[in-house]
Amino acid sequence: MNQKNPIEFIDPLMVKFFLDAEKKALEGVDKFQSEVRCAAFCELLYERKYITNTMTRQKTMSDFAKSRYGISISKALYSSKTNNRAKHKTQKVQGLIPLKNCF
Repeated sequence: MNQKNPIEFIDPLMVKFFLDAEKKALEGVDKFQSEVRCAAFCELLYERKYITNTMTRQKTMSDFAKSRYGISISKALYSSKTNNRAKHKTQKVQGLIPLKNCF
């Protein structure tokens, strides 16, 4: 099976904004340091309609993260991790800016 180009997950009108947000989210690190932070970022991308909406929300976010960042986020998307993802979205975690500030 051919892997989809990760940029194809992004709404074409949002690619520039996505790249800017990604750069800010990764500022100070080589790549996402944890599955939870990556999952929180992908969740924000989906909620803000950067990632094209599909019927399979979690699979789409997981496929995007795997193809773009090489990280499996499926376990980090479990409902039991909701509070951890929310912290990354709204608070400074491990010296990294809140993800909401990347958009």
